[in-house]
Amino acid sequence: MSHVMTTPTTPTTPTRVRTLLFFALLAAGLFGLGGGAAEARSTGWRVAKKEQAQRLSEGGKANLVRGAIVYQRPSRKADELFELERGTEVEVLVVAEDGDWARVQDSDGAKGWVEARHLAAPKRAVRGRRGRDRDRDVEREREEEEEEEEEDDGEEEGDEGAKAGAGGLRVAANVGFGMLARTTSYSSMGDGIRANYGIVSRTPAARVGVLGGKRMNEQITVGAEASFVKTVGGDGISVPEDASGVGMGDGDTLAWAAQVIDVRGTVGYDVSDGEYQLVGRVGYHLAKTDVAESAVAKLPSEDVAGFTVGAGIAAPRLADRIQGQLGVELLMKGALTQTEGMRDGETSAVKAWYATAVVTYAYEGKIDLFANYQLALETVTFEGANEREPSALNASREDLQHVLTVGGLYRF
Repeated sequence: MSHVMTTPTTPTTPTRVRTLLFFALLAAGLFGLGGGAAEARSTGWRVAKKEQAQRLSEGGKANLVRGAIVYQRPSRKADELFELERGTEVEVLVVAEDGDWARVQDSDGAKGWVEARHLAAPKRAVRGRRGRDRDRDVEREREEEEEEEEEDDGEEEGDEGAKAGAGGLRVAANVGFGMLARTTSYSSMGDGIRANYGIVSRTPAARVGVLGGKRMNEQITVGAEASFVKTVGGDGISVPEDASGVGMGDGDTLAWAAQVIDVRGTVGYDVSDGEYQLVGRVGYHLAKTDVAESAVAKLPSEDVAGFTVGAGIAAPRLADRIQGQLGVELLMKGALTQTEGMRDGETSAVKAWYATAVVTYAYEGKIDLFANYQLALETVTFEGANEREPSALNASREDLQHVLTVGGLYRF
């Protein structure tokens, strides 16, 4: 037997190629398996979520897995109706097509929309391994959604506007500044500047107010509000001279101040699926005007007061983050009280109507920005002689007032 000694040789090029190809295929297989598993898990979560919605069958029962807010519509931007506690059993009336929301009814008959992730169908007595795995997948997806919601809480608060959850009492306060402009036209059967005259005045004004409301059910909301407007500074009242060159104030400017107080209760009724709300308004109106004394001009200080009745319309979602409302009120059995010895007649009758327009922008968190416009038109008729000008018999007067303020609102 002969032995042949050989020397080691390096692998040939084909051998090296086959080796690299083997490891490449092995790596691709491993990565593909991992990616497939991840995709399978993702698909499993989606299937679990779908099956979770399917288990919330319409007409069936479900339990709250955690406390949840009930909304008027299937959106977290909709009005909040009330809150259900964890463990509450409800009847599922409708399940949204995407499975994210369900319309439910509690034992008291109250209805509304709840996010489906807060609901779970009653558990069966025996559950297989596959069912338990799917439940765990659904719970894991719920936790991920809650983490995302916590990041968006600030933005959601801004979108929701001035309201509190769980159908509780909503309270807000506002402060604003702007301008008050008033035009007065007085005419009578007499002669002279005290018998027929006009007054125009513009002055800065400040406004403070408070409002509250409570949703009683899906469609009805009751509320109350109060506001106070007061002039701050200004140029006073300047009355033009008559043809003889004699003015009521002999060219002087009289200091004056105005205050307006409104208190009202409201009842709102939702229409168009909550897009608009018809509002009934009942309140009390008091307008005070204080004028500096003048022996020549003799303009009286006065109060106009009375109950008001009116109606309005509100748009909680006029646009993104914007709410709007309009209102009109009539003064019922209004009364005019003037400075003794300077009255414009022996008796007086007051007719007035008031209009309001408000636009609110949800700025950030609990803070809103607003613009408020108020229009007042008052007509007064007098009988008898004017105590300041005896020739001014059976006079009439018309006052037109505009108040525009802008400011901020804080929701408690």
